[in-house]
Amino acid sequence: MRQRTLIDNSSAFAPKTSRSIRWRQGLIALLVICYTVQLLQAFSPLRIDGDGIDYLTAAASAADGEGLLSLSRANMRPLGYPVMIAALDRMGIARPWSLVVLNCGWLLVGLLASYAVSRLAYKLDKQMALLTCLLTVLSFSITKHTPLVASDIPYFGLSLASLAAFERFESVSGKVLQQIALLLAGVFLLIAATLTRSIGVTLLPALGWSVIRVSLVRRRLFYDKRLVIGGIVVVAVAVAICWARFAHSYYGGLFLQAYHGGLGRTLGGNVFLRLKQLGEVTLNVPLSKFPAVRSVALIVGSIVVVLVFLGLYRRRRSLTTTDVYLLSCLGSLMLTPWAGGAGRYLIPVVPIVIAAILAELQLLWERLGWARMGVCGIGALYVAMGAAAMVYSTWITFSGPKFPERYGDRRLAATYRLFLLNQPPAQAEDLNPAALEVLRRYGGH
Repeated sequence: MRQRTLIDNSSAFAPKTSRSIRWRQGLIALLVICYTVQLLQAFSPLRIDGDGIDYLTAAASAADGEGLLSLSRANMRPLGYPVMIAALDRMGIARPWSLVVLNCGWLLVGLLASYAVSRLAYKLDKQMALLTCLLTVLSFSITKHTPLVASDIPYFGLSLASLAAFERFESVSGKVLQQIALLLAGVFLLIAATLTRSIGVTLLPALGWSVIRVSLVRRRLFYDKRLVIGGIVVVAVAVAICWARFAHSYYGGLFLQAYHGGLGRTLGGNVFLRLKQLGEVTLNVPLSKFPAVRSVALIVGSIVVVLVFLGLYRRRRSLTTTDVYLLSCLGSLMLTPWAGGAGRYLIPVVPIVIAAILAELQLLWERLGWARMGVCGIGALYVAMGAAAMVYSTWITFSGPKFPERYGDRRLAATYRLFLLNQPPAQAEDLNPAALEVLRRYGGH
């Protein structure tokens, strides 16, 4: 009789388990399709903009043997990404396809880390964590910057991998050596992230919070000399390297800009800018292409902030390392008035915001009532715009001789026509010599 009851119970749960497995398999299939579309952009001609020209110029100088210190002072940008390109250059494979594959590699790292962070920090189940990854790869900002010569995607992968290591460092119990290994890996990734983008310094509060949480929860670790000595060394090295990167970047000019523009006015303008960008990322609608939705983006961004802070308030007694990083990153962006444009500076926190929103919606879903229709509508819009962005990017990739007209804002159209089609510009000032130089060095297939 008891055996029959167990069999009956197991059969009762079978349909639910089957649905979960199919749902999970469907999400994985969609993820693979979307990632494959990103890989297809490897067939695109080299996509550059102003920053891309600087990165490739620095990479060429590094590959030719110029000192990194002098390059850093001249370029005023972290040299982690140019060094990656220079390594490809020295191997003889620095071509448009390899630069896209490089970004796709870091994108994959970021997606895997996003899955881990969603599970560890926000306790999402496997389906919701996979949905977080899918919505992340559907972000138009991700689609735009993956085929572009830019450091955004490498930083996305490095920063989230560092965060995932810190979260895992907290979750491992009773294994000191494994904890030390995870801490070292997280700090190494933190340093690499900071050497890729200066905003990597916002990972330092997350590192500190992670170590404090582990120490408070497991006081006995204070008495393990290996952890104490290792922790002091890695934190000191991380702070020294990150501060050196911070001090020699153009961050110092930001404070002068804020001072001369009025601190209150600058901060107020930044808050509205970030709210619009959060709305832009949430709706997945580029405001540069659809300026009519700016006011809607501001409202949606404000709602997102309310949801995120509602979750932070709910977890106020047990803030996660990811929560601290999110606050640190958003707080840093509030102080950087130059950081605008297509929400690109929000790319590292896109999966974190998505996971936080999904976690709150799961708790509030039954209370939302009619508002659930609005949530579903925004979700449908997000997916539709993400798919449209992928189609648009692929359309540009396979433009053939029309690529100079279809790509970008046409400021480099004359340069691309000369390089790709051997058509000289009507006026000499239409040509960008620096862009032409890097195209000739890195633009061949």
